[in-house]
Amino acid sequence: MAFSFAGILAVVLEFFRPFLWLIALVVLVDLVLLVLALRGGNTAARFTAARGPALIAGLVVLLGAVFVLPGMTQAGFSDLYGLLDWGALLGASLAAGVAAALILLPPLMLLRR
Repeated sequence: MAFSFAGILAVVLEFFRPFLWLIALVVLVDLVLLVLALRGGNTAARFTAARGPALIAGLVVLLGAVFVLPGMTQAGFSDLYGLLDWGALLGASLAAGVAAALILLPPLMLLRR
């Protein structure tokens, strides 16, 4: 089970297990805010106005995650040997950036009323 898909999912689940309640709460609050943002008028204009700041915040989170994630596993950049290591780091950082942008989009849409 070392490099199987099930093994990777097991490791990811163990990493996020302490935070699952917080992740579920953030997703629930974000969905409520999204419904509120979509109920108001002029949704397209508010989405366009909120998209830029959300993407910038996502990019900042992506760049921050590139530098923070190796330290979370008590590793450094010198421990990243191959394409798989760098790909995992960049993939996890990209996922963090996309998640941050998606989480920030509904509140930013509500602020653009």
